[in-house]
Amino acid sequence: MSGVLVDCVRCGASVSFLLPFTHETAHKYWSAVSADVTAGRRIVFVAEDAAGATLGTVSVLLDQPQNQPHRGDVSKMLVHPSARRRGVGAQLLAAAERSALQAGKTLLVLDTASDDAERLYERAGWRRCGRIPLYALMPDGTPCATTVYFKLLHEFRPYGESDLPSCLAVFDANCPEYFAVNERADYEKFLNGRPNGFTVCVAADQVVGAFGLFNPSPGRATLNWILISPHVHGSGVGSSMMRQAVEQARRSGASSISIAASHKSAPFFAGCGAIQLSETPDGWGPGMHRIDMELRVGASPSKASANSNLENY
Repeated sequence: MSGVLVDCVRCGASVSFLLPFTHETAHKYWSAVSADVTAGRRIVFVAEDAAGATLGTVSVLLDQPQNQPHRGDVSKMLVHPSARRRGVGAQLLAAAERSALQAGKTLLVLDTASDDAERLYERAGWRRCGRIPLYALMPDGTPCATTVYFKLLHEFRPYGESDLPSCLAVFDANCPEYFAVNERADYEKFLNGRPNGFTVCVAADQVVGAFGLFNPSPGRATLNWILISPHVHGSGVGSSMMRQAVEQARRSGASSISIAASHKSAPFFAGCGAIQLSETPDGWGPGMHRIDMELRVGASPSKASANSNLENY
């Protein structure tokens, strides 16, 4: 691990250290990290290749102020220069997110001075807060800016009967902005039918969204009743739900998803790549126009091969 840190710093990574940077300094840093891990203040993941060589590492800082027990910081995301663009960073980030959620964290925060890292985080659904100029120094002492990101952690699970009140509460919070009042009875009837294929999104032990994906005919899926709690709008939950729906559709063999949206929600689906097929004025109720859309999903893209193992220390 010291070798990865040294090589990353020498190649220009802004990760708290300046040149000249030695293996001795790196070893002292990791010794201090080891103490944090033992004390339960930090989780560290290491990616290794089949021969046991270290490819990268990432840390989740769990020890936070008393009024922020739900938050964790992602730190020291390092991938050795020779192992980049092989999916190692994505695997490390996913492992960090899973471990943080298991540790009871529902919000993660990080900052980066790397354009490549920005692309990694944004592909994984992290939300950009902004850019702070003159935040730190590059290893050679040159001032640099940093970009701050956050991600609201959530998980998906099948809808259960006990989720009925929560799902109705999410509907009510979106009515009449995104749903017509007369639709509530239809939604409640739908939920009471205990629909297979209906999924809820949970964050901080609360249902913050839900969607249903059904396959009425071969090659085609239908997205039903997708709702997102207003207090998590803009946090990336909606985009995550759509990625989940697309992956479910691909696994089922569907090549497209039919979406019956409203004129209020259609821009969101268009941003996900859906195209409008038709519009029905007042189709959902007075003043709530129905927009029928289609999202082509195609085959599942091949996953980058990282040829690595992840170890949790």
